[in-house]
Amino acid sequence: IVLILCIMSACTPARQESNFSAKSQPADVTMTKTAVLQPSPTPLPTNTPTQTVMAKPTTTPSPTNTPLPTATATVSFPQSDPVQAGVKLPVAAQAIQANNLQQLTHVAQWGKGELLGVAFSPVDNLFIVGSSMGTAVYDPQNLDAPPQWIPFAQPYFYESISFSEDGHYLKLANGDGSKIYRFADGQLATDISGLTWIHASKRIPYNNRSVLSDDGSRQFKSYSTYEEENMNVELIVHEMYDHDTGGLLYQFEEETMYVQFEDYHQAEGCDLYTFSTCGNVYDPSAMQPYRAAFSSTTDSIAILYRAPNMWNSHQFSILKLFRVSDGYPLHHIGDFTRPVETFSYAPDGQSILVGYVDGSIELWDIQQNKLVFSAKDFAAPIIDLDYSYDGQYLIVQRPD
Repeated sequence: IVLILCIMSACTPARQESNFSAKSQPADVTMTKTAVLQPSPTPLPTNTPTQTVMAKPTTTPSPTNTPLPTATATVSFPQSDPVQAGVKLPVAAQAIQANNLQQLTHVAQWGKGELLGVAFSPVDNLFIVGSSMGTAVYDPQNLDAPPQWIPFAQPYFYESISFSEDGHYLKLANGDGSKIYRFADGQLATDISGLTWIHASKRIPYNNRSVLSDDGSRQFKSYSTYEEENMNVELIVHEMYDHDTGGLLYQFEEETMYVQFEDYHQAEGCDLYTFSTCGNVYDPSAMQPYRAAFSSTTDSIAILYRAPNMWNSHQFSILKLFRVSDGYPLHHIGDFTRPVETFSYAPDGQSILVGYVDGSIELWDIQQNKLVFSAKDFAAPIIDLDYSYDGQYLIVQRPD
């Protein structure tokens, strides 16, 4: 999400560290007339002797009085006349509708938007980080240089980004379809067909959790089952198959990770973990494969986990890498304090690019377990925003 300010015409990169280890771990506005017309019964007797009122520390303590004029300075925040909910707005402030969209004028933009996807070019080893507003292009041979920003003509939200095999085009896809852009200038491409796409990672649908390796030799599958003693507790099973024969090679020994109630809600009194047979908010939410990809060498597989039954599942997102030969856990990336948004293997399969929900990225050498590069050129998602009453200020709220 990027913050764009529109009106009706009618009227820096920061370097960061990350958790990357070889361990596997799991309004209505109400106006009170009384508050305005009758300040308090206390000042009435002392209204005439001005000196006495000023001297009373209990009524007007000087430490409290001093900052008040500064905090509500008339110069910074001019008086305004807010209206209560339900009051008809003036014609000049008409609502934005389909019949007046052409009157919108782009007057300001802050930042590059929310990080949505990362990918490696198959030609020159460049890697990109994309938002709905455009892509930032990084050169691995000169990582100290700022990335090249290539904006889109129109914002477009997507869930995955892929390069064409020749490196000339980008495909941005979401649940409703996809669009193709020219990589060089970010312009929308039309009448393009017959291209082969290199997917950075595959979004795994809930009803078909499987991924095939690039060479077609291995297939990862995942499914859910439940505890016999407590059917509210979901268990996630991972299996690796020989795609040619269809035979089961092994079952992962990885334990199911959960989002517990206390992970997203502070305890209040004696909170219980269970109190009903179904639909229990206190039951743990199992984290399932959300994205997955094999390395080009089929040596490792990266799986991004989320709890699909949570509306803000991207805030509880963890990436894990496993050895393909036996399912041994290699690396654990991210946690609930710094969730992972997406990832992409390098073409040689020896490094992995990780994009975090907070807008930062990290490039890791898989074999050496070494951080190669980190930067933050994008912003965290916007939680809420609101105008000041006078319309001069826009308040933006982001996580932390």
